[in-house]
Amino acid sequence: MRSDNNQDFVERSMVNNLVPSRSPGVGALGSVNKGVFEYQVGAWNGKGLLAANSTGTPETALRLRFNPWKHSENFWAKGFLFGGAFTQGRSGPGTLSVRGLTESRSSIFFVPDTTSGKYIRANGEFTWMLGPAAIRAEYDQTNQNRDNLGPNGTNLPGVVAKGYMAQMTYLLTREQKPETTTVTPKSNLFADSNGKQGLGAWELKIRYANMQIADASTKSNRAGTLYFGTNWYMNRYVRYLLDLGFERFKDPVRSPQPGDKNFFVILSRVQVAF
Repeated sequence: MRSDNNQDFVERSMVNNLVPSRSPGVGALGSVNKGVFEYQVGAWNGKGLLAANSTGTPETALRLRFNPWKHSENFWAKGFLFGGAFTQGRSGPGTLSVRGLTESRSSIFFVPDTTSGKYIRANGEFTWMLGPAAIRAEYDQTNQNRDNLGPNGTNLPGVVAKGYMAQMTYLLTREQKPETTTVTPKSNLFADSNGKQGLGAWELKIRYANMQIADASTKSNRAGTLYFGTNWYMNRYVRYLLDLGFERFKDPVRSPQPGDKNFFVILSRVQVAF
């Protein structure tokens, strides 16, 4: 629902590993009562923008979203949104499963398996906008079959990946946090057309994410990450993001420093919009 231009952290949470990137296909979307109810439905190749589909079966998806108190004057209720999505498709022999990769991309804690057969994805999420604050959370699960990949064409246990994340942001300079667009500071770092000048908008943030991937036979691993930091919106077009993170791996052998379960990360980004 939110483009890369308006993400609160340098990178999306590692739960994003469980969904495909942009894919060619067709879709339809709409809303009822000016956004109280939204829907999205479509069919895609499900393998990514530059990857050919491995079967003749498209990936179909349905997503629903609700904002029942959108037109209410109640401060606590009008910014509460929730929804979910379901996707299904088929993978041909040789298709790789999801992989385990944290936000820092420092280590693959689950090497992809070869998959074949049906796969499903399910998602649940909510957003709560409260003036300068925003709370977001989601849960994602992916089940991928491994049909006919065992000895003598038997089926192997499928790959099951489960992940969730929760985050909160708060604008110290008390601007209204928009749901899907960028923050507009009350005063810019440099003088605007009205000659008003200030320190821009400052935002604190924190996010926790956890993901487990297992194939029920030979390997399983889990990672948890905690990121916090600040965003500095110099004006509507320029911002600086700083993330400090702790990444923890259940299996230390697959950690960025073998034998160490914990890893400290610093990520930063200067972003300019044209």
